[in-house]
Amino acid sequence: HAPLARRGFRRQFRGVRVTVDYTTCQDAYRRVEAKLSDFALLAFPEERPGLTVELCWQEKLVLVCPLAHRLSRYGTIATRDLKGERLVVCAPDDLTAAAFARAFSKAKIEVDTLFEARNAETALRAVEVEGVLTILPIRQVIEKPDLYRVVEINSTDMWRPVGVVRRTSDCLPPAACEFIRSLRESR
Repeated sequence: HAPLARRGFRRQFRGVRVTVDYTTCQDAYRRVEAKLSDFALLAFPEERPGLTVELCWQEKLVLVCPLAHRLSRYGTIATRDLKGERLVVCAPDDLTAAAFARAFSKAKIEVDTLFEARNAETALRAVEVEGVLTILPIRQVIEKPDLYRVVEINSTDMWRPVGVVRRTSDCLPPAACEFIRSLRESR
Protein backbone atom coordinates (compact mmCIF):
# COMPACT_ATOMS: atom_id res chain seq x y z
CA HIS A 1 0.00 0.00 0.00
CA ALA A 2 2.80 2.49 0.81
CA PRO A 3 4.68 1.88 -2.48
CA LEU A 4 1.47 2.53 -4.48
CA ALA A 5 0.77 5.70 -2.52
CA ARG A 6 4.36 6.85 -3.03
CA ARG A 7 4.25 6.25 -6.81
CA GLY A 8 0.98 8.16 -7.21
CA PHE A 9 2.24 10.95 -5.01
CA ARG A 10 5.50 11.31 -6.97
CA ARG A 11 3.54 11.67 -10.21
CA GLN A 12 1.42 14.46 -8.71
CA PHE A 13 4.21 16.25 -6.79
CA ARG A 14 7.29 15.92 -8.98
CA GLY A 15 9.42 18.43 -7.06
CA VAL A 16 8.86 16.93 -3.61
CA ARG A 17 11.29 14.38 -2.22
CA VAL A 18 9.74 11.51 -0.25
CA THR A 19 12.08 9.54 1.95
CA VAL A 20 10.83 6.40 3.64
CA ASP A 21 12.94 5.14 6.50
CA TYR A 22 12.12 1.89 8.30
CA THR A 23 13.55 2.51 11.74
CA THR A 24 12.75 1.84 15.37
CA CYS A 25 9.80 3.70 16.79
CA GLN A 26 12.07 5.44 19.34
CA ASP A 27 14.26 6.71 16.53
CA ALA A 28 11.17 7.86 14.60
CA TYR A 29 9.99 9.92 17.59
CA ARG A 30 13.50 11.36 17.99
CA ARG A 31 13.67 12.31 14.30
CA VAL A 32 10.31 14.11 14.46
CA GLU A 33 11.24 15.92 17.70
CA ALA A 34 14.58 17.01 16.19
CA LYS A 35 12.85 18.28 13.01
CA LEU A 36 14.71 15.73 10.88
CA SER A 37 11.36 14.35 9.65
CA ASP A 38 8.05 16.12 9.04
CA PHE A 39 6.14 13.19 10.52
CA ALA A 40 6.33 9.52 11.38
CA LEU A 41 3.77 6.84 10.61
CA LEU A 42 3.73 4.47 13.59
CA ALA A 43 1.83 1.50 14.95
CA PHE A 44 0.50 2.01 18.48
CA PRO A 45 1.49 5.70 18.43
CA GLU A 46 1.72 7.38 21.81
CA GLU A 47 1.19 10.96 22.89
CA ARG A 48 4.38 12.70 24.00
CA PRO A 49 5.03 16.27 25.08
CA GLY A 50 5.37 18.50 22.04
CA LEU A 51 3.99 15.85 19.66
CA THR A 52 0.51 15.29 18.26
CA VAL A 53 -0.89 11.92 17.23
CA GLU A 54 -3.56 11.59 14.56
CA LEU A 55 -4.94 8.06 14.25
CA CYS A 56 -5.28 7.11 10.60
CA TRP A 57 -6.53 3.53 10.53
CA GLN A 58 -6.70 0.21 12.35
CA GLU A 59 -5.05 -2.95 11.06
CA LYS A 60 -6.63 -6.31 11.86
CA LEU A 61 -4.28 -8.77 13.54
CA VAL A 62 -4.63 -12.46 12.65
CA LEU A 63 -3.18 -15.74 13.82
CA VAL A 64 -0.92 -17.59 11.40
CA CYS A 65 -0.53 -21.28 12.18
CA PRO A 66 0.98 -24.37 10.53
CA LEU A 67 -1.40 -26.64 8.65
CA ALA A 68 -1.03 -29.47 11.18
CA HIS A 69 -1.78 -27.27 14.20
CA ARG A 70 -5.08 -27.88 16.03
CA LEU A 71 -6.16 -24.22 15.55
CA SER A 72 -5.73 -24.33 11.77
CA ARG A 73 -9.14 -25.97 11.34
CA TYR A 74 -10.98 -22.95 12.75
CA GLY A 75 -11.96 -19.81 10.91
CA THR A 76 -12.10 -17.76 14.09
CA ILE A 77 -10.80 -18.24 17.62
CA ALA A 78 -10.85 -16.28 20.88
CA THR A 79 -7.65 -14.94 22.42
CA ARG A 80 -8.06 -17.43 25.30
CA ASP A 81 -7.65 -20.28 22.77
CA LEU A 82 -3.96 -19.31 22.59
CA LYS A 83 -3.38 -20.33 26.21
CA GLY A 84 -0.08 -22.20 26.54
CA GLU A 85 0.65 -22.09 22.79
CA ARG A 86 4.19 -21.66 21.42
CA LEU A 87 4.26 -18.27 19.78
CA VAL A 88 6.67 -16.05 17.92
CA VAL A 89 5.56 -12.51 18.70
CA CYS A 90 6.13 -10.08 15.87
CA ALA A 91 6.95 -6.95 17.86
CA PRO A 92 9.17 -4.50 16.02
CA ASP A 93 9.01 -2.15 19.01
CA ASP A 94 8.27 -2.04 22.72
CA LEU A 95 4.78 -0.55 22.23
CA THR A 96 3.69 -3.47 20.06
CA ALA A 97 5.14 -5.98 22.54
CA ALA A 98 3.31 -4.22 25.38
CA ALA A 99 0.03 -4.31 23.42
CA PHE A 100 0.35 -8.09 23.00
CA ALA A 101 1.17 -8.49 26.69
CA ARG A 102 -1.94 -6.46 27.62
CA ALA A 103 -4.15 -8.53 25.30
CA PHE A 104 -2.88 -11.81 26.78
CA SER A 105 -3.24 -10.48 30.32
CA LYS A 106 -6.79 -9.29 29.63
CA ALA A 107 -7.65 -12.77 28.32
CA LYS A 108 -6.02 -14.20 31.47
CA ILE A 109 -3.65 -16.42 29.52
CA GLU A 110 0.03 -17.05 29.21
CA VAL A 111 1.70 -18.06 25.98
CA ASP A 112 5.09 -19.66 25.47
CA THR A 113 6.91 -16.86 23.63
CA LEU A 114 9.90 -18.40 21.87
CA PHE A 115 11.27 -15.06 20.69
CA GLU A 116 10.21 -11.66 19.43
CA ALA A 117 10.60 -11.25 15.68
CA ARG A 118 11.30 -7.75 14.43
CA ASN A 119 9.54 -8.24 11.09
CA ALA A 120 6.76 -10.25 9.49
CA GLU A 121 9.08 -12.25 7.22
CA THR A 122 11.00 -13.67 10.19
CA ALA A 123 7.76 -14.52 12.02
CA LEU A 124 6.31 -16.27 8.96
CA ARG A 125 9.51 -18.22 8.45
CA ALA A 126 9.31 -19.44 12.07
CA VAL A 127 5.78 -20.70 11.36
CA GLU A 128 7.02 -22.58 8.30
CA VAL A 129 10.20 -24.04 9.83
CA GLU A 130 9.52 -24.34 13.57
CA GLY A 131 5.78 -25.08 13.46
CA VAL A 132 4.96 -22.26 15.87
CA LEU A 133 2.19 -19.65 15.79
CA THR A 134 2.47 -15.93 15.14
CA ILE A 135 0.14 -12.94 15.11
CA LEU A 136 0.50 -10.41 12.30
CA PRO A 137 -1.42 -7.60 10.63
CA ILE A 138 -3.46 -9.28 7.90
CA ARG A 139 -1.88 -7.09 5.20
CA GLN A 140 1.58 -8.46 6.08
CA VAL A 141 0.58 -12.10 5.64
CA ILE A 142 1.62 -13.52 2.30
CA GLU A 143 -0.92 -16.19 1.38
CA LYS A 144 0.69 -19.63 1.32
CA PRO A 145 -2.21 -22.07 1.84
CA ASP A 146 0.11 -25.03 1.31
CA LEU A 147 2.28 -23.96 4.30
CA TYR A 148 0.00 -22.28 6.86
CA ARG A 149 -3.50 -21.05 7.63
CA VAL A 150 -4.74 -17.62 8.63
CA VAL A 151 -7.24 -17.66 11.51
CA GLU A 152 -9.15 -14.61 12.75
CA ILE A 153 -8.94 -13.73 16.43
CA ASN A 154 -12.27 -12.50 17.74
CA SER A 155 -11.08 -9.74 20.06
CA THR A 156 -11.17 -5.97 20.12
CA ASP A 157 -7.55 -6.17 21.33
CA MET A 158 -6.45 -7.70 18.04
CA TRP A 159 -6.44 -4.48 16.08
CA ARG A 160 -3.33 -2.35 15.63
CA PRO A 161 -3.81 1.43 15.48
CA VAL A 162 -1.61 3.28 13.00
CA GLY A 163 -1.18 7.02 13.24
CA VAL A 164 0.80 10.04 12.18
CA VAL A 165 3.05 11.61 14.79
CA ARG A 166 4.12 15.21 14.20
CA ARG A 167 5.33 18.20 16.16
CA THR A 168 2.43 20.03 17.84
CA SER A 169 3.94 23.43 17.11
CA ASP A 170 4.25 22.83 13.35
CA CYS A 171 1.72 22.63 10.59
CA LEU A 172 2.57 19.91 8.11
CA PRO A 173 3.60 21.09 4.66
CA PRO A 174 0.80 20.69 2.09
CA ALA A 175 2.76 17.95 0.31
CA ALA A 176 3.05 15.97 3.57
CA CYS A 177 -0.71 16.31 4.15
CA GLU A 178 -1.33 15.09 0.60
CA PHE A 179 1.00 12.12 1.10
CA ILE A 180 -0.84 11.11 4.28
CA ARG A 181 -4.14 11.40 2.38
CA SER A 182 -2.67 9.12 -0.34
CA LEU A 183 -1.70 6.56 2.30
CA ARG A 184 -5.22 6.57 3.75
CA GLU A 185 -6.77 6.12 0.31
CA SER A 186 -4.46 3.24 -0.56
CA ARG A 187 -5.80 1.30 2.45
